[in-house]
Amino acid sequence: MTIKRPPSAHHKPSQRTLKSVQAELARISTPASEAALRAEICAALRQMGWKAIDTSQDTPARGGLAGFPDIIAFRRGRTLLIEAKHGRNDLSDAQVQFGASIAQHCDPRSLVYCVARRLDDVLSALGL
Repeated sequence: MTIKRPPSAHHKPSQRTLKSVQAELARISTPASEAALRAEICAALRQMGWKAIDTSQDTPARGGLAGFPDIIAFRRGRTLLIEAKHGRNDLSDAQVQFGASIAQHCDPRSLVYCVARRLDDVLSALGL
């Protein structure tokens, strides 16, 4: 004989919706600035064995290439180019053109280009 117990007051189903949970996770996992995002991405890549370099200070005024991504990383014959974007910031025309030229001229098996608003975007681009 099975005795069914009434539902406990401690085990009420959560009233939170999936959308509210996703919004909270996005808020928690979104860095406070683009600089913080770049630092988080570089640190994570280094922990995974990548040589990650923040090139965001290499502006055209300093001799850098217009549109060149903020982060370049190398590991075992693969290159990863990452354009970090915070909030709703859009790509500049030079960044769009750079991304298009990468897609046109490079082998995606050895070079990956991605726009990252969160670390998860980088991990997804790597297939993780």
